[in-house]
Amino acid sequence: MPLRTSGIAQRDVAVLAAVAGSGAATGVLLAPAVRPGYVLYLDHVAVPDPARPTWQALTAPAGLRSWPLDAVVWAWSQALPGWLLQQCILVAAVLGAGLGAGVLLRRWGATASFAASVLAIANPYVVERLLLGQGTLLLGYASIPWIVVASRQRGRIRRLLLVTLASVPGALTPWGGVLVGAVAVAVTVVRRRRPGELVGQAAASSALCLVWLVPAVASGSGGADENGARAFALAGEPGVGMLVSALLGAGVWSSTAQVIRPGAPLIIAAVLFLMAIGVGARSVLRRSALQTGTLLGSFVLVPLVASLLSGPLLHWWSRGQSVPGVALFRDLHRSLAVSTFATVVLAAIGLAAIITTVSERRAAMMAPLALVLPISLSVMLVPDGPGRLHDAYRPIWFTNDWEPAMAAVGDDHGLVLSFPWQPLRRAEWVPGVFLDPTPKSLGARALVDTTLTVTRDGVTIGVADRSPQGPHAGTQAGGEGEREIDTLRRILTAGPGDPLPSGLLTSNGVAHVIFWKDSPGLLPRLPDEWRRTFDGEHLEVWSDPGVTTR
Repeated sequence: MPLRTSGIAQRDVAVLAAVAGSGAATGVLLAPAVRPGYVLYLDHVAVPDPARPTWQALTAPAGLRSWPLDAVVWAWSQALPGWLLQQCILVAAVLGAGLGAGVLLRRWGATASFAASVLAIANPYVVERLLLGQGTLLLGYASIPWIVVASRQRGRIRRLLLVTLASVPGALTPWGGVLVGAVAVAVTVVRRRRPGELVGQAAASSALCLVWLVPAVASGSGGADENGARAFALAGEPGVGMLVSALLGAGVWSSTAQVIRPGAPLIIAAVLFLMAIGVGARSVLRRSALQTGTLLGSFVLVPLVASLLSGPLLHWWSRGQSVPGVALFRDLHRSLAVSTFATVVLAAIGLAAIITTVSERRAAMMAPLALVLPISLSVMLVPDGPGRLHDAYRPIWFTNDWEPAMAAVGDDHGLVLSFPWQPLRRAEWVPGVFLDPTPKSLGARALVDTTLTVTRDGVTIGVADRSPQGPHAGTQAGGEGEREIDTLRRILTAGPGDPLPSGLLTSNGVAHVIFWKDSPGLLPRLPDEWRRTFDGEHLEVWSDPGVTTR
């Protein structure tokens, strides 16, 4: 019985199977998060009143990481509530990945489409990125199958336009832009298109990146902190080691986001996974040796290189962070997007072949096996993934203090410090830990601690936004004023004293200070002449009298 079906009706059934599989998998992972309210969980933060993008914000690494996505959110927030936008982006990233994988394999039949749609969502890579609060980065991962589908179209101009259009969601973040650009160019090469089309695709993919490349180059911020390479290297998850973790799409640097659980179910899943990949590779080989080599190469080489950079070559990889642009790749788990997708494609085709062979003389077994095998494989790979995501992604409403606190800082263009001086917050009205959302509302006016702290093997590693030793350390496009702000950040990180010196604040243009009362950490005393302009249950705002009397 042939695996690949060719009729329109069969492909329609396959698309329906992809819709069912991706919808079910997305629902299992994210259903509790899809209800009114804002999710504040690690990096996954949104606010009711997003700030209008400014050039000043883009010249800082923290502001550039989610650009131009922040601009899209701000524009749509004029018509839709922020919580709805946040949920739409999250669901689109997850659902889009599964649906795209299923549609891509529609020529291989409904069984392969269903398996791909489930495995593309319920896998260690996706779950671990979500447990980091980085669902927006999955937009690039979700764009991969749609780029491949678009590359099949006839007509060079039509194909170029569709591939570029499929790349747009991924290009909403700098990392995603690089990822989808590389995939679009690689697909053009694999399909042996003419040189003119390859040049056109490379130009179109590069153009999508200009929106963040221009401010990144203009900022002149140079290289990054070499500690980032050590902090965000791959980790070997319990019982499997670094390379096997990477091959499974796991190995994230944060131990709290790791999902692999050693034991018999994992062994069964790994054996079935590898068997399916082998059978899938053999099936694809019957059609195209080049495509088989590309898929197997992605499956093996990307994890292998990431493991080498995280192990034997880590010292040199750390040294390389001083080169501008290299830090974009420092999170090596993030780079497993391509290998994870290749794994999904091969495993889905292989599972379909195995199911077809097993049920060849017992047709009644095909449907149950087509449902049970992909779902069982996902459950064994991420056994507690859904439960942990349900605990993390719980929508809430902002405290009643939020709106008056933001109103208290006004729009006088003075800078706003947020304390305690640490990047993460805890609050009684939020179930977990979350990134300080103040910059989302105030943009470049907000000064918050952007030093990331990661614990690896019992050692705490601090990662600064820019290299402290680099040639551009402490500089930004804004000139002397920005250098003073960087100096202020370093002073606050080192501990400025209690109370804060009045001269330190006024000389740097600080007009307001926000205290998060519930969040653990030091809330320093302010100069005696400062006035409290808002005092809520959870938030407190103090202002320079020179501002409040104007």
